[in-house]
Amino acid sequence: MRSSFVDSATVAKIASTLKGDCRTIWLLMNDTGLRISDVVKLRYSDIDSKGQIHYVAQKTGKTGIIRASGEVLALFGKRRTNEYIFRSSKNPSKHIHRSTVFRHIKQACAKAGIDPDGISCHSARKAFAVRDFRENGLGQTMHDLQHSSPATTLFYSLSDNPIPRIYAELKIIKQQLNMHFEQIEELREICDGLLEKFVDVDEPLRVKLAEEKKVGD
Repeated sequence: MRSSFVDSATVAKIASTLKGDCRTIWLLMNDTGLRISDVVKLRYSDIDSKGQIHYVAQKTGKTGIIRASGEVLALFGKRRTNEYIFRSSKNPSKHIHRSTVFRHIKQACAKAGIDPDGISCHSARKAFAVRDFRENGLGQTMHDLQHSSPATTLFYSLSDNPIPRIYAELKIIKQQLNMHFEQIEELREICDGLLEKFVDVDEPLRVKLAEEKKVGD
């Protein structure tokens, strides 16, 4: 499922109906652009004395450092050495599962009167990307999102505007059509070559084709 962009007002409205760790996670993703897979695994030991969050992205394996706002960090509560910040309610020795956060976000949307279709944890990451791009530009946003492709970063950074999304979709469709067209042309050449061989070895067929061409003329 492709996640939708949500503006600041919608982020706040969803946050107002979320509770506990799920609310903190939602606000943290909006604040930092971290992926949900990295947020749920954060430990208190990952936060340094300056309030910077040190992490290793599960998707890319890249190390990263990002700063969260004081308001969001305050929601973490008292530090507990190396424990997970967001612990599972069923097993405190493990971290909360991403599916739990996803489910609570959907429920929060329903309570807030927001259509939940397309809204997920990743929507908060897109909200961050749009702000980061406007305030700091493409290079910084690429760095903060740990993207290797400027095109991917632009897709996120312009997700509040439907025109770039439509353009990107059309480019994909065009590429697919070009690929299929090339395959069709290859098949056409193969068929033409086979037909020529049949005509070369079959004299009655050669005569029939010549007669059909004469009638057509």
